[in-house]
Amino acid sequence: MNSYQQETDWIKMSKKDFFPPRPSINPVIYAYELVGVTTHKGWLKIGFTERDARIRIKEQLGTVAIQYKIVLEETAMRRDGSSFTDHEVYRLLTHLSGDFCENCYHSFVSY
Repeated sequence: MNSYQQETDWIKMSKKDFFPPRPSINPVIYAYELVGVTTHKGWLKIGFTERDARIRIKEQLGTVAIQYKIVLEETAMRRDGSSFTDHEVYRLLTHLSGDFCENCYHSFVSY
């Protein structure tokens, strides 16, 4: 193989080599409230998962028999193909409210 042929081999590459297919995961942002828990009335838990939101919520609640209501379940994909997480949602809420929350990434937020 001559040097010209080596230098032009990249032209033969397929689009898949340049633009790999998008992964099959579906990142999701979700928010839920606890039903019948008076200490958490008016509070939402915001989360991120690459799996089913209901499965993730059940993992968070463990074996306790607390009912919950999902109030938001949306894709976390941006138009450009990137995604965002619950950390960015918490940062935005903190910025908009002007309040600082030391443990926002693992707590409920009021609405």
